[in-house]
Amino acid sequence: MAFVFHNHAAGDLTLGKTELVEFSEAETLEAAVRAIAASPEATIPVWRKRSPAEDAAGIPCSDRFLGMINSLEVAAFLARTGGDHDRAMRTPVSEVVTPNPSLLKEVDPRVRLVDVLEVMKTGVRCLLVRKSSGGLESIATKASDNARPSTSSSSHHDDRFCCLSREDVVRFLIGHLGALAPIPLSSISSLGAFSPHYSHIEASSPAMRAIAKMPNDPCAIAVVETNPDGTHRILGDISAYKLWKCDCPAAAWALRCLSAGQFGMGVEDGDSSRAEDASNGGAGGRPRSMRWGASKPLRCKDTSSLAAVMAQMLSHRATHVWVVDAESEDDTLVGVVSYADILDAVARYPTIMRPRNI
Repeated sequence: MAFVFHNHAAGDLTLGKTELVEFSEAETLEAAVRAIAASPEATIPVWRKRSPAEDAAGIPCSDRFLGMINSLEVAAFLARTGGDHDRAMRTPVSEVVTPNPSLLKEVDPRVRLVDVLEVMKTGVRCLLVRKSSGGLESIATKASDNARPSTSSSSHHDDRFCCLSREDVVRFLIGHLGALAPIPLSSISSLGAFSPHYSHIEASSPAMRAIAKMPNDPCAIAVVETNPDGTHRILGDISAYKLWKCDCPAAAWALRCLSAGQFGMGVEDGDSSRAEDASNGGAGGRPRSMRWGASKPLRCKDTSSLAAVMAQMLSHRATHVWVVDAESEDDTLVGVVSYADILDAVARYPTIMRPRNI
């Protein structure tokens, strides 16, 4: 059943993917928001500009990777700066992006899929893969490959790369569910395929407080009401996914002026009853349009199968799904499942990692 993971390589998953176009740190936040809207996982990689010396030396582009940026970070920056949002949107991305080179790794296109899983479960969100018409090496040769930077001696002028995201890997996996049996039909609870350690904020708290508590992966915080027994009922969320294709100045106004509940559940245009006191927040006039995302966060039950959750995430292009207790009647929150959790669950399965007869 595991041959598919040893007979397919990173290069196979890049077929049909567009060539990488680097997004420079010198670009504006306005340009970043447009690029984010067209990206997978609601985020984009940011690159340092190549200096003339680096250009002459052929420095690999992975060495110039700075970090990743999403719309929530842009909206939070606008909310903190206040004032003229149009001017703030012309701020260079370099002033906002958080440097984190560990989020990207360059791998040889011949690296096996089983090794790709191992790399990505360590926290790498994006693999930089050289475009190649070649496919796999022999099994014997591939068995000695490790996920490592390519050692190709070709000039950088001849290099063409594409980015392989975790969504790409999960999409491949869902197309080969038979190779994962019996994992796909097992519950995420039995597989340990979700994290019980989630970030949350009370619905009555100011939305801006969520930014300081925001985790990196997934970049999401649950908006909750606390039950008498101390458990949490999920009402909404504040996340990079929710603001993926949003109007960032409008989201900035909402972060600064609304409660977490109002922000997390969305505010419709003209719904003044839910934001009548927000105009005193001092972030400029209220935007004409104040609705983004769905009013309810994506949820699944802890008894949901892994295949069902994978399909749910891919169909919504979501980075996470909140997990509720199947036996509760009030959407009691018990955790969150992300791409990292899915990949880790698959990589931990012994017959996937150690196939027979290889």
